[in-house]
Amino acid sequence: MSQLRQAQYATTLNQSKYSAKVSSGSYGGVIAFASEPSQNKVQTWGEVYFPELSAQLSQGYMGYDGFAINNNQLVRQFKLYLDGDTNANLTGKTRQISYRLKDGDASHQFVVDKVVEF
Repeated sequence: MSQLRQAQYATTLNQSKYSAKVSSGSYGGVIAFASEPSQNKVQTWGEVYFPELSAQLSQGYMGYDGFAINNNQLVRQFKLYLDGDTNANLTGKTRQISYRLKDGDASHQFVVDKVVEF
């Protein structure tokens, strides 16, 4: 198993409490939980679904993600590898994916809101 580095972020998205454990290293992922106040003032926590990269968004992806919270969105950045690139000599752009928190039928989920490359 590759070494796992963890960072924790906390912010407020869509007026619910939100926290995420973000992994970095080879391939990034997010484990997030959200709570909603109930009528009896007992908070319940549920896991927030974080989607896998689609086939289109994973083109050129080799990991080494960076994550941040910006303007109430979860932002993921990673360098794009081109054919022939090595780990020490990347020639591709950077892809940035912004996710927004959306209420699902039974839970919250992150959905892709915006994708830019620079």
